[in-house]
Amino acid sequence: MNRTIISKKVTNRLGNWCEESILREEKLRELLGRVEQGDVEFKRQEHKMKMSNLPVSISPSLNFKQNIMIKSAFLNGYVSAVVPDSYPHIKPTERIPVTISSAQDPREGTSRSCFQLESVFEVDRKNTAVRWGEKFYITLQLPGLDRKLYLNSLPSSFATHTWNNCLQTVYLSFECGSESMWKLDWIDLEYRMEMEYKEVLPYQNGLLTHVQTGNHLSSDPNVNHVIRSDFGVENLVGCHSYRNFSTRLDKDENLFCFATKPQ
Repeated sequence: MNRTIISKKVTNRLGNWCEESILREEKLRELLGRVEQGDVEFKRQEHKMKMSNLPVSISPSLNFKQNIMIKSAFLNGYVSAVVPDSYPHIKPTERIPVTISSAQDPREGTSRSCFQLESVFEVDRKNTAVRWGEKFYITLQLPGLDRKLYLNSLPSSFATHTWNNCLQTVYLSFECGSESMWKLDWIDLEYRMEMEYKEVLPYQNGLLTHVQTGNHLSSDPNVNHVIRSDFGVENLVGCHSYRNFSTRLDKDENLFCFATKPQ
């Protein structure tokens, strides 16, 4: 004869059921508090995307310490930062990838694609116009950060190789040194010396040259030079000189210009 210990369906639960419900309520209350403070993953992602795409007013003139955008003549997009998930708690040694984002409204940029040029030699002068062949830093100020990010470039090695297959990587970091210096060179080598220290006009294509290595900023549509992030699939920015040896001119992959607000 089969006998069971409990012959009827249990309707009343005894023991620690009340304690478990209280614990569940405490965990739910803790989760709601973290959501309100933005201390959960999806809230951090929303905050990062919101702050990265904040509209920024672009300067109508091309001068030092004015908001501008850097446009690729080859891909018709703008140089932008791939803001990491650690934002705004970015480590001092962290390197942020740089890509070419899709075309934007030139009258208004976003915080991740709005740069400023700073002269390497701080000279008191009335004319702050950018000139051909003059050395400068390219900086980016993201909202919520108390320090500027500098556009840097270093040749790839086993120690520096991270997310880019290019020969020379381009990234943003808090470090500022010889690897942060750039200059804009005239396209035609025969007239380069003649054009030095003449004013650069907005939307005038040139070669953004890395002073330390002599290579030019480049945008390559190769599938090996793309990065997938929360901002979509974008082409990585490298530092490599694409030359047409028959004409001795650099190819369109190396052509960039400084975009200002249209008049």
